[in-house]
Amino acid sequence: MLELFRRLDGSAGRLPVPWWLRALERGDISTRAEGFEFEDAVHSLLSKRRGWIFVPWSTAGEIGYWEYVPSDRPPMTVPTTVTLTDQHPGWLNILPAQVDSGRTVPVPEPGIDGLSGLLPRIESW
Repeated sequence: MLELFRRLDGSAGRLPVPWWLRALERGDISTRAEGFEFEDAVHSLLSKRRGWIFVPWSTAGEIGYWEYVPSDRPPMTVPTTVTLTDQHPGWLNILPAQVDSGRTVPVPEPGIDGLSGLLPRIESW
């Protein structure tokens, strides 16, 4: 699969693919299983906390994302969201609850331990 991705797209970034495939292509993770293990760890952490739900659909090629339902209240139109990303080695972006302006800058988060430590603060936004 990786070789096919490299032939079709490589680092050009045009094909819609999961975060872990781009990370694997760059050598940031060693195996597809490593990406799946990270996704499973995020799922394990957030599914145990009240108010977090997994939204299984996302943009083409991506897996779903996590929303913090209590943050979905007026005037906010988009709840606090945790997404997986290949943009940095923390593999997570946190988007605070927002009005639907599309201008909120994601907060890069350094992995599971960082997310775990920040959850009380994130859930209070």
